Amino acid sequence: MGLKDMLNVSSIQAENERLKEENQKLKKKLDELGYDDYMEIKRLKENLEREIQASKRMLANLDE
Repeated sequence: MGLKDMLNVSSIQAENERLKEENQKLKKKLDELGYDDYMEIKRLKENLEREIQASKRMLANLDE
């Protein structure tokens, strides 16, 4: 492995570490903003909307 290759590996490792740190900061920010809670509420809302639509279809079939 030549000197250029070793410098390139070192540069890639430094960039990788920087990206890991940035990723951790972004995860922390998402936690602070309550992202997981938001996604859970969104999922529950979508489930309720599907249940409502299914109930409406069932009622429509009863009326026929």
